Amino acid sequence: DSFIKIKSMYDKASLKVVGSNKPGFHKRYTNNIINKCKSLKGVEYFRHINNKLELLNLYRKSDIFIMPSIKEPWGLTVNEAMCAENAIICSDKVGSAADLVNNNYNGYIFKSNDEYSQIWEYYISYLTSSSCRLRRPVKGR
Repeated sequence: DSFIKIKSMYDKASLKVVGSNKPGFHKRYTNNIINKCKSLKGVEYFRHINNKLELLNLYRKSDIFIMPSIKEPWGLTVNEAMCAENAIICSDKVGSAADLVNNNYNGYIFKSNDEYSQIWEYYISYLTSSSCRLRRPVKGR
């Protein structure tokens, strides 16, 4: 529902969902997004991407990387997204969040038990920031 609201405010906003769609919470969450947003222009779903160049290109075409994990020991994809200069929105259950993400600087960390409403608040915050960019990570740092 929140992305639909964002899309109505920012027609150019897009959503690319990437994941293996394994059974469990991730699959239910992914299927929920896909089912609610499938009729919207700019919403795409990619299963697990093995080709590193294809994955890098997807990161480079993105401005924001969202990782809504409920359990993730580190979250290497956060590092990868930062290398492609994405702002990061991730849950506090992503191990790398505390070390790599500084709220209101290069992204936002939300509480994983918040039913994901904060994700979309942060997304809107990002879109409405004066430069439409937080201080994005510099490659190689």
